[in-house]
Amino acid sequence: MKAILLRVGIDSGKYAGEWNAPCNPANRDFVYVPVPAGNRFKDPSLDEYYVENITLALDVFSQRNQCHEVLPESLKSESAHLDPDFSSCRLSYGNSYNHKGKPLNEFCKEDGERYVIFYNSRSYAVKV
Repeated sequence: MKAILLRVGIDSGKYAGEWNAPCNPANRDFVYVPVPAGNRFKDPSLDEYYVENITLALDVFSQRNQCHEVLPESLKSESAHLDPDFSSCRLSYGNSYNHKGKPLNEFCKEDGERYVIFYNSRSYAVKV
């Protein structure tokens, strides 16, 4: 068996969006928010992703958790970097330029079961 942990999603880091997505530890509800693309990964087709998709996800989260979560102004003009893109299963963590996912290239049949575990370490708890 072989497994790899890959940290994904927006966080308070300078190049990772400078915002933490909300979560509710009481019911394990959360909003997955991808990091901004920046210049390196800019995809013009995703220029409206935060405004269209994440704003809706935050509205739904807010209704379910009886709180008010909104997208920061700084992200409304950003292009998202969907890696991973869970809805289309578009993953590029094994690309040779990406040091985080480089061990994926070392997975082989002889490893038996293989697991890729995505996690986010810097969400913030909402008050409910």
